[in-house]
Parts: sequence; C-alpha cells; structure tokens
Amino acid sequence: MNVKEAKKAASEGFDFRVSTQAYIPYLNAPAAMGVSLPRGGVTNVESVQALDPSGAPHPVQATALAQWPDGSVKWALIELPADVPAAPPADIVQTYRVRFSGRKAQTLGDVRCEESADAIVLSNSRLSLRFDRARFAVIGEAVLDGRPIVRDSDPSDIIVQDGKGKRYYASKAKDYKVELEHCGPVRATVRLSGKHTAPDGETFLDFRLRISIYHASPDVLIEHQFTNREDAMPGVKVRSLKVVQKFNVGDDPVCALTQGSHGVDTIKRPLGGIHQDMTIETGTPLCTSLGLPGPIVTDPRPFNEDFSKMDFHIRSYPGVIHSSGPWLDVSGRAEGRVQGASVFFRQMAENHPKVLENKGNRIVLHVVPQMPEDLHYMQGWSKRHEIAFCFHHGSEAGDAAERDRTWYHLEHRPMVTIPFEWYQSTGVEDMDKIMPPKYRKYPILETKFYWVPGRGGSTGMIHWGDDYGGSAREGWAPGAVGSNNEEDPIYGHILLGLRNDDPGRFESVWRNTRHQTDIDTISYSQDPLRHGANVPHAVDHVRGATYPSHMWITGMVLYYYLTGDPDARAAAIAQAEVNLRFIKKRWEATTITGREHGWPILNLTTVYELTRDPKYLAGAKKLIDDVERRMNEYGGVYYPHHPYHFGSFANYSIYEGMYNYWKQTGDPQVKKLFLRVIDWLIETEFGERGFSYCRNGQFFANLFPLAVAYYMTGDEKYVRAGKVGIILMMNYHPIGDWCLRELLHFLALADERGWIQECQPQNAEA
Repeated sequence: MNVKEAKKAASEGFDFRVSTQAYIPYLNAPAAMGVSLPRGGVTNVESVQALDPSGAPHPVQATALAQWPDGSVKWALIELPADVPAAPPADIVQTYRVRFSGRKAQTLGDVRCEESADAIVLSNSRLSLRFDRARFAVIGEAVLDGRPIVRDSDPSDIIVQDGKGKRYYASKAKDYKVELEHCGPVRATVRLSGKHTAPDGETFLDFRLRISIYHASPDVLIEHQFTNREDAMPGVKVRSLKVVQKFNVGDDPVCALTQGSHGVDTIKRPLGGIHQDMTIETGTPLCTSLGLPGPIVTDPRPFNEDFSKMDFHIRSYPGVIHSSGPWLDVSGRAEGRVQGASVFFRQMAENHPKVLENKGNRIVLHVVPQMPEDLHYMQGWSKRHEIAFCFHHGSEAGDAAERDRTWYHLEHRPMVTIPFEWYQSTGVEDMDKIMPPKYRKYPILETKFYWVPGRGGSTGMIHWGDDYGGSAREGWAPGAVGSNNEEDPIYGHILLGLRNDDPGRFESVWRNTRHQTDIDTISYSQDPLRHGANVPHAVDHVRGATYPSHMWITGMVLYYYLTGDPDARAAAIAQAEVNLRFIKKRWEATTITGREHGWPILNLTTVYELTRDPKYLAGAKKLIDDVERRMNEYGGVYYPHHPYHFGSFANYSIYEGMYNYWKQTGDPQVKKLFLRVIDWLIETEFGERGFSYCRNGQFFANLFPLAVAYYMTGDEKYVRAGKVGIILMMNYHPIGDWCLRELLHFLALADERGWIQECQPQNAEA
C-alpha cells in the first residue's frame, strides 16, 4: 500500500483482543502485544488511541520497537489495562479498538514518573514507589492510598552465598545504578543493577531488577535477574541466593495462603489468620522425600485437619497433607490501619527449586535455596525470575480468597491476539504470503498444524524452556545435553501462533525464547568468539564449541517485536556481532558448510532490519559474494566437507539469507544470483525424486525459497518444484516445528492449484 493508504489503515486501526479461560472476571489487568504497522502509516506512536467495547476512550500506550527504512514505525508494543468477563460457559474475548490518529492523543493512563538527583518515583492513582539512587532496596518506599506499606527504614536486600559460604549483598554494591527504563501512561519500569559485594569489597555475580508499576493497580511486578560475568571458567558455585523485603505491617503479623487439597473432597481452600511463620517449597529435598513436586507447606498444622479420619485412600497421601498454593501473604496493623502484601514467584513450580517464607513481617524469596549440592552456575549464564508484590489494606487484608484471586490474575495473565489479517496487510515477515487457516476446507491439514508439538518443558529452573536430556546422538559427550532450540523453531511457532489465533502457543514460545536469551546465550566471555554466542548441543547448555551455523536469532527478534523484551534484542545483536567476528577471524569456519555460510547471512540481515546499522549488511554481502564465487568455480553451491569431496549440506539458510538481503536492499545483482542458485537447486539437487531431501527431517526446507522465487518472477516452474513436498506433508510426514518457517509460506500457492485437496481429499466444506 502507498503512504496515503498506510495512514488511512493506521487511523482505522485494528482489534486488540483479550481473552481468558477463567471462571472469574479480570479487572484492570495488564495486557500487551506487539503489532506491525504499515510502511509510512505511523511516525509518532504517541498518537495511539484505544476504544473500549462500548466505544469510549480507554487508557493505552505504544512503544516503538523498529522502523521501516523511511523512518516510520514498523513494530510497536501496545499495552492497556483490560477488563475481561468470566469465561464460562464459552471463552470470552474482550475487544478493544486501537488506532493511530496522526497527532498526539489525550493521555488517559494515570502512571507518572519523577526523576531527581536523589531518587526516582513511580506512581499511579493508588500506589507510589520510591527508589533511592544512593542506597539499594528492592523498593525504597511504597505508599498505597496514602498508607506506607514499605518505609525507608524497612530493610531490603539481595543476599548471595558463593560455594565457600561467603556472603555478598546488593546493598553494598559500589557500582549500583538506578535508571528509568520506561515511562508511559499505562506502565513505567525502573531498572536497578550492580554487583553483589561482600563487606571486604570483593564482588560476586551481577544483579538486576526491573520493577514495573501499572495503571491504577496496587500490584508491582519485579523481574529479578542474576548473571555470571566472573572470569572463572567454566563457572562458579552458588550456595544460595535470596531476596528479602520487610513490610510495614506491625510486629504481630498474620499469614494467609491456600491449602491445595482440603477435606475428603480435596478441594482448594484459601486460609487466613495464621499466627505463625510459614514456608512454601517446591523442588527441595523435602518435596522429593514426599514424592511431591510442590508447592508444599512444611508445617500443615494451620490447615487444622485431622487427616487420620479421612478415607483410607486419602489419609496417607502427602499431597492432601502438605499441598499449598504458591503465594504467601503477610498482613497486620500499622499506624492504626490494617494492611499487607501478597508475594509470589510466577511459575514457581516450573522454576524449581524455590522456597518462599515469612519471618514475622519479612518475606524471604529463595531464588536459589540452599540444597545438598551447590548450584554450578556457568560463565555467561543469566537467569530471570518474575516476582509479584501485591499490596492491600482495610477489609481486603484478611480476605484470603481475594488474595488467591489476585495471584491467579497475575499468574495466568490475559491472552492477547491481533487478527492475522492485520499482520498480513502490513507485509512483515512475508506473512502476506501465508495461507490463513481454512478449517472447513482442510480439516486434516489444520489438525496437523494444531498437533505440532510445543517446545521443551521443565527439569528445573536452568533447564526450563528447551529439550534437555542425555546424549541424543552416538559420539556426543556423555551427560545431559541441551538442544538449545536447534534450527530456530521459535520463529515457526510464532508464525503458527499468529496465523491460528493461538495465544496458548505463545506461552511455551515465550518461555523457550527467554531460555535461549538467558541460558543458551553466553552473555560474558573473555573469548571474542564465545562472548554473545549461542552454543549448540552442549553439556550445561554452554560448555561446548561455538560456530556460525548454530546461532539462531530470527525467532528471538520476532519475539522481541511481539513482547518488547529488551534482553532478546540485546542477545540478537550480540550474536550478530559474533557472526561478524567469525567472518573476520575464522573465515574458513564460516564457509565450510551451507549452514555455516547461510545462518550468518540470515542473522546479519535480520539484525540490520532491527537496527539499520549498515555493517551487518556489509558482513552479509561478503558471504553472498562467496556464494557467487562458488557458483562460478564449482557450478553449484558446494562445500568441502572432507579434503577429498564436496557436498551441499543444509544450504536452505543460504537461500533464505540471500532473499532477506534482497528484500532489505532491492539489489538486482543479488536477486539475479538468488534465482541462479534456485535454478541450480531445481536442476541438480532435486533429481529424479522431484524433491530435495534435507537431513534432520526437514523435508520442506526449500519450499520457502521456491515460493519467493515464484513471487519474484511469476515463473510456474518454481511452484511445480515444490509439489512433491506437499504430497509428502499431506500423506506421510508429520509436521514438525523445524519446518514451519518454510512450509507455511508455500501453502497458499498449493491451495490455489488444488494440490492440498488432490493429495488427500478433505470431505469438508469448500
């Protein structure tokens, strides 16, 4: 579309759909999603407006994440507070209309930010948070509806012990920084960072907190991260790490929590008024001894049940006796008022081991609880956890059921989708070439897509978000090995989630990407060919060699566009920098196989699109020039796998990378080379089979370049070359996540020609 059409589309806007599957309504719940914008349509995101379902103006904010070459906004993160009715008997979708007027819109959100030489203050109509620049505290002061729930005098700290038991404190950090990372009318975020420091001045591990406040909300979300940037190789031992915060609830606080299995019917029961300290654990030796993953309480006496009188099949079941919810509340009377705070880890069980406890009016969050064996924390690892502080006062303070609902709302956030047609209309990621779902016409095909398996589960906080287990191939090093999201399945899963309007798929994809950003990426190394790199197929995820073919960032960048996670952006850029260093320092390693050659081209052009820094295009062009040299010298894209013979292993990334370069630059010589390479692929590699098989089960890896070659030229031979792939997909091969990025873009061409129906009659509506 032209600029006039783009501005018109942006002014008309799109639906921002928020949904839950909860039996309880959501009120004022933070909801966010990245959206693409048409080229030339939006130059200032402050012109964003939102209308609620009744058509009334609604609070909203937009943050620009990437630009088109003309400087207009390409991707923006949309955030708003959402109200969603209870879901049953059918899923409820609440729809807000978001649009860009072209001029600065009226600010409806109530979040405010104040910076001074001494402090940063974040506030909304209910809550005010103060962060002192000179002294670390998780929260320096918190005032809710005029009531101080955290005072300047209330101690707060992060305490870490190394493998020798030496203690280090965030409060003693000499390099402590307080920065306002984001300020908008719906959300504001402050960043606290430094190195844990011992009383003698020695330092150990970096810490970082991102603390966010939201429109009209008494809840605070904290992202805690610790990172190993020590010089010790391969890592360091961590005995324990805990976050401690005192609340202003008086000297005689009471606790509240949930009993996970109450009574003979084992129903959930919120329980308040507990006059003793409580501890909730998951993944600890006690959990293991009871045969329960957790969360569990260590002392079930406050449940006040005679378990011996229950039915026989229940009375000896530890889950009934110890099962608990993952939140803990402390409340009490302070300055004549009843007030308190509920605290929890998000995904506490999956990120085990964890311990949450109170000691009077202090809450202690054991990020790394002391275990029989110290945690071996590898160099370059980061790990993030999300913590919630939910403040309350008055009659709310004693209502354990209300505290449980608050936990549920933040643990199970509203799901957001944007109509796929909107993404297609903007042309990003070639989504306009993807066939939208056709459930009635192709039920078998769509069922195949529905059952594409998600990514890795959890075997603990370090291994949550990727496939992790014993050696998967003969000859690999013994011991647990991570796949490190090989071949970037994240990208295809995101496309499938957008196409199918499936926010549930995003939950696992976001987890996978954070794992790749934090654990699989080496955020620090003295070796320039490791610093910032992703490490493939490695024991402990990073204890292995780095090489260009296994640094996958296209999914990471698309994840950034949809979430605004700045760590993903930084990790993608860091890996592109490693690609540039390999080109300069290890040219032979960068050009020894198709994947070593191709993934850097794709990575560098992707990061150019993100940053508009021409050095990334220059690096990609150097590799593309070598592709042309090989074509001229060997007559094809061949690589010396062995001193005495050539091969063409996994060239698909070369084709995608060259296309991406042409898409960014419009270079006619690169287009000519791309088509020359695809012609060679069809004439030589497909052979009698009529289809090019790629190892690792990626039978469809060349369908995407065939599709774009057709769109470039209109030549039917490129489409015909992929027909056998469609036959395989429909009649034999299950759809795996490695091939999603290639397959999705070819389906529209197959649909237009009737091949899907021809391969396997669907017996459904046309």
